[in-house]
Amino acid sequence: MVHKKAFRHVITSLSIIGMLFMGAIGHPTTASAAALSSPHLLRPESTRFSMNLSYVALGDSVAAGLGLPPAAGASAVDIACGRSPQAYSSTVAAHIRDAFSGTGIHLSDQNVACQSATTDNLTTPQPVGNLTVQPQLDQAFAHGTPALLTVTMGANDVHWANFIQACFSASRCDTATNTALANAYIATMQAKLTGTLAGIQARSRFIAPLTIVTGYYHPVSANCINANLTTSEVAWLNKEADALNNALHTATEQAGWFTQFAPVDFSGHDVCSADPWLQRPGVPGEPAAFHPNAQGQRVMARDVLKQIGI
Repeated sequence: MVHKKAFRHVITSLSIIGMLFMGAIGHPTTASAAALSSPHLLRPESTRFSMNLSYVALGDSVAAGLGLPPAAGASAVDIACGRSPQAYSSTVAAHIRDAFSGTGIHLSDQNVACQSATTDNLTTPQPVGNLTVQPQLDQAFAHGTPALLTVTMGANDVHWANFIQACFSASRCDTATNTALANAYIATMQAKLTGTLAGIQARSRFIAPLTIVTGYYHPVSANCINANLTTSEVAWLNKEADALNNALHTATEQAGWFTQFAPVDFSGHDVCSADPWLQRPGVPGEPAAFHPNAQGQRVMARDVLKQIGI
């Protein structure tokens, strides 16, 4: 039996051949993002033309890089959205450029993720302070079909920050009511994401971009157990994180061959560990508690690059 992932790579290879043929006969040279999966097929000695690819990162505050330094000369929207050049997408783009060095393939990258964004904001505007951020997919497709999309979305749909706050308070969070509420939020998010991912293919004129949906990390471990956070609550938070990731994975699988799920693993590096990959609450210089720090963002980039094959 052919493994599903192997089948995807077969389709990817055929997509690359088709795009190379179109480039050779004078059609637009914006390539399918499928090319990103197999850079070994595009070597300097066999590539005689220039190809421009684009990569757009979509998502919430995790994808934006909230809490990390903004770029010099960052726009008002970038600052309002919490975007940072230390976000994982910058590392992903840098590694792709290295992989394609000397091939005539050029990659531009853009991060349109924004703090507080929900799945709805992939297709609807998002108010942020006094600004209005255009739908993320509209931004991504503004200049044609991108080659690669990454999506880190869903935590705000399920009010994840509220559940974490509840667990760290004096009251209990691991209740039947909270479980039912969290699972209802997750189910709604999954349905929305499934539809939105299907819509990406409809926006694409030729071949849909390779679309990688990331999971989320476990924020806590037994190291966090204290007077307010019990063993049961730690287990509950991580169980609900698993439920969120399972929903993201299922939505990705249902969307089609052009989507892949990238699990994110911060095991041993949660917010209470000796070597956290998350910004910690109450620590100076770490303003976005439970969001990845610079190392955490690099690890997320690693997990995305695994799915690309780089």
